[in-house]
Amino acid sequence: MNRLFCLLFLLLVTFTTSCFAAENIFYVLRYSTADRMTSTENTRHSLKKNYKKIDILIPQAYVINEAGEVNKQMEPEQYDFATQHHMKIMPLVTNTQFSGDIAHKFLSDANAQNKAINTLIDICKKNHFYGVQFDFEMIKLTDRDALTAFYTLAANEFHKNNLPISFAVAPVITDHTSSLFLKKSYENWEGAYDLKKLGEVADFVSIMAYNQHGGGLTPGSTASLPWVNEAVKYALQYIPANKISLGIADYSTHWYTGSNIVNNVEKIAVKMRALDYKEATSLASRNDAKFIWDKQASIYYVIFTKHWLNEYIFLEDAKSFAAKNKLVSKYKLRGISVFDLGTEDPAIWQKL
Repeated sequence: MNRLFCLLFLLLVTFTTSCFAAENIFYVLRYSTADRMTSTENTRHSLKKNYKKIDILIPQAYVINEAGEVNKQMEPEQYDFATQHHMKIMPLVTNTQFSGDIAHKFLSDANAQNKAINTLIDICKKNHFYGVQFDFEMIKLTDRDALTAFYTLAANEFHKNNLPISFAVAPVITDHTSSLFLKKSYENWEGAYDLKKLGEVADFVSIMAYNQHGGGLTPGSTASLPWVNEAVKYALQYIPANKISLGIADYSTHWYTGSNIVNNVEKIAVKMRALDYKEATSLASRNDAKFIWDKQASIYYVIFTKHWLNEYIFLEDAKSFAAKNKLVSKYKLRGISVFDLGTEDPAIWQKL
């Protein structure tokens, strides 16, 4: 009997240590946003087809202004489908226009903060939401303590009401600002998150490990594998692995020569637009361009010429997705937070 017990125990331990079940979280943008990266039809189709593989749905829903007023709402069609299929809904709550100045006024007003928190708790109870995720962006480094205090207050109040809470944070590679770009990014966004404190009070933290190359920069991938790996390693210094959800971009980017209006004068500029997998592959095909695999970055890219100028596409597909998804098991992270539903290569669902 003792030998049988030991054998069963060994089999159980082997099974539980070899099988790692990660949590799959997917973001959904508002239908009405002008900068959607895909059609609402694609989003609806993906949700209806793949909802069984989504553990938590995070819809872009609520916005807090400087007075603590909570505006907008979850799209009714998304809500109806998710509730009918018993999905966990964790709405995204953002600062108005991702404005650091508006957020500064809010973070300086205790009454506004209490008003917003109480309103959100009531919304969660009324709509049977799982909890909320806060995504305050473009907060200056000088407001770091104020943001931490608000997030801590919100976490305490949500937990008193048995509601989970999560925070989306910017990816940080290093505290050392070795370039003007890194210095500006750290002072005006990345440095505002006290990862250690947020990791202590949150149920989990989503690291938005994308936008490595953004508008105004030289063309490049939104999230190369080495860069994402460094962002995870940095966060692990402060947050337990089981509280980290790795943000993975499933949208692609197209870089081209365009223009900006500065002081009523049109000036030539590097432009970037995000687009879904279908449009990215179609654009390359229309220009007879063949994708090349960048082994180091773990992403496909292509360069083609239009009007005698180079254009670039950096493609997020199932292969690049799988490479980043492997970091979850490598570091034993909580799971992934994918941005966003409907823009993905349909083949990624086979990887989950």
